[in-house]
Amino acid sequence: MKILILITGIGLGHTLREEAIIQEILKKHPKAEIRIVTYGNAYNFFHNKFTTYKIIGPKFPDYTFEVKIRDLALANISYPLVYYFEARKILNVSKLFKPDLIISDFEPMGILISKIIKKPLIAIFNFNLETLKDYERTNKLSTTLKIQASYVKRYYKLSHKGNILIPTLFGHYKSKTHYKYINPIIRYDPKELKDEKVLMKKLGFAKKPILISTGGSNFGSQIIESILKIAKEFDEEFVIFGYLHSTVKLLKNVRVFSFKNNFLEYLKISKGIVTLGGYNTIAEALVFKKPALIFPVKNHLEQLLNAYPIEMNKLSLVKHLNKISPEIIRDHLKEFIKKIPIIQKNLSKLSIKPTGAKEAVYFIDKFK
Repeated sequence: MKILILITGIGLGHTLREEAIIQEILKKHPKAEIRIVTYGNAYNFFHNKFTTYKIIGPKFPDYTFEVKIRDLALANISYPLVYYFEARKILNVSKLFKPDLIISDFEPMGILISKIIKKPLIAIFNFNLETLKDYERTNKLSTTLKIQASYVKRYYKLSHKGNILIPTLFGHYKSKTHYKYINPIIRYDPKELKDEKVLMKKLGFAKKPILISTGGSNFGSQIIESILKIAKEFDEEFVIFGYLHSTVKLLKNVRVFSFKNNFLEYLKISKGIVTLGGYNTIAEALVFKKPALIFPVKNHLEQLLNAYPIEMNKLSLVKHLNKISPEIIRDHLKEFIKKIPIIQKNLSKLSIKPTGAKEAVYFIDKFK
């Protein structure tokens, strides 16, 4: 079986869930041929593991804690022309590879290629339109959010002849025609990892740490800088992932890593996690039943929708920031630490199966 996978290179969540799906494919079909088309973080992650073709992807300005359509438009003003030439390049690759199936993880080029070479398509979205409907009932969408919503709806429409897999946070919605709702796609079930005591010793902790993970973007830079400035005020161990640009001197109770492939081991021993509104980290926190302090990026529709049901069900502490300072982050962090026992009690009632990757392979097998 030959599979061509096109992945957005923005952030790390899409990358890590595709790794989980690929692992499941190769467990079941060791001789499957996998080739990847991507850019950015995903290219850096996959290019030494599989045959990976690098494309020029769109730019997603992340230098402030807010999505601004004007900045997006200006950053990508020449992208339609770039996209045309990149699509032609990958079309030639596709014709030579002759895949049996194309998987598109929020990378529109996959939809185009599947139509031209007439091969089956599976499109994977974080974006749940049912959650959008729920959100709109109680929240008015700004112009920026409306534009993002129309883009995603257009993406859905373009994918209508393929199968659309939508990983959810709380299990299945009722699947409709080509929309297939699946459980969260997580690289490892908590039961697959070693016991917490063993992991505490292995990772060198005497007490459970608080993790700070803001994905593969710079959106969370100000939050991390604020935490670094106030960390000394807390009797806690902090572990920061994905941030090495600090000008603040690190303290004894702070560890910083650019990336850890065994991140889920750290998550398993943690007392909680501070993160943005990215789907992947929220899903991992829910599956591992870890309290989270969530800061959705302002005007980032997907992050707002990811955080919305979590906030409604009181499964984490969600804070919407209009301004970022050490003082503001200190207050939210203090509140979060105080509420961890309550959130943990709510999480203990959850029963979420981390079986999304297996379910995705079930649909993939239909195209053997």
